[in-house]
Amino acid sequence: MASHRYLERHGNSDELVVALHGFAGSSERLAAVRETIADILPDADVFTPVLPFAQNWLCSQKAESIVAGLMREVDQIVAERATSAPGYERISFVGHSFGAVLARRLVITAFGEQHDPSHDRPAPFEPELAEFREARSWAGLIKRIVLLAGMNRGWTVSSAMDWKTTVEWSVLQFLGETIPFRRPTVFAIRRGAPFLAQTRLQWLALMRPDYGPRPDLITVQLLGSGDDQVSPDDNVDYSVDLFGAAGSKSYFYVEVPFSTHPSVVQMAKEGPEETQPSGISGAASLP
Repeated sequence: MASHRYLERHGNSDELVVALHGFAGSSERLAAVRETIADILPDADVFTPVLPFAQNWLCSQKAESIVAGLMREVDQIVAERATSAPGYERISFVGHSFGAVLARRLVITAFGEQHDPSHDRPAPFEPELAEFREARSWAGLIKRIVLLAGMNRGWTVSSAMDWKTTVEWSVLQFLGETIPFRRPTVFAIRRGAPFLAQTRLQWLALMRPDYGPRPDLITVQLLGSGDDQVSPDDNVDYSVDLFGAAGSKSYFYVEVPFSTHPSVVQMAKEGPEETQPSGISGAASLP
């Protein structure tokens, strides 16, 4: 079996967890997340790739191309594990901030482009994702998406931000608008961006029950009570997230006390002194 960079194998390797870091961060920012996954899922392999925008505010690779590259890597990891029967039994995706948007898009892409004879689901894949229009063979193994402070509706410079964050995003916005011939990757998740809009349309096409059976997967959204970049409404898509009876609920929203946008990933048993116990340890037992 080939060795994959950023892939940690554990126990019986019966589950794969793909964990994606946020903008201008790195996979090391998810060290506490990896530790928590290993504690809760000791038999899960954990794939935490370093994304092209890691530590690079002016990365200009298209978000769609990043998704395509990640899909190819997951395809290969799953295929190689399948050579050692019985292969993975479950797959989960975890993402923080920008990584949460990419995690959701990976799940969407895994299930293929949604269409029907009446064309009631107009949510085509972009050209960069054309090779994934057919569902992956492993799509049915996806059981959970965990989104940590997911920027589902995008970023915007707001007076609600602290002054340091406001300055950083303002400078980034200025540079992105003035540098010729390149658009920073982070503009893919600026509020109103086509990538975000298309992601929502594709999610609706996949998850709305009146379009057909929904995938059997759980979405868990965690948001810090002190997050000044993402609001609770940004984390709930009322068109699809609240469908289903209580006994078959597929969406959970969890507020994390004492946490901010960057610190929501500090969830290990021992963390920085400035973090405090959240009191939501029961969230680990969600379906």
